Amino acid sequence: MKTLKDVFASGISMNPCNAFGSSLPKTVCRENKHEILKLMLQHGCNVQVADDQGRTPLHDALLASKPAF
Repeated sequence: MKTLKDVFASGISMNPCNAFGSSLPKTVCRENKHEILKLMLQHGCNVQVADDQGRTPLHDALLASKPAF
């Protein structure tokens, strides 16, 4: 977490996307990494960024093998 805090504090975008529009917050939600998402939210990530199929990080949180409400 210390390394992530340092990286996020450096000012990089909290919403980078791959070629399919899948963002880092989507990956974090899909993997149920609540503490990382909380840290990302504190640094300005947007959980309303949709991928090329219109899915947001909330969709991934709900569709994960262990849904995170």
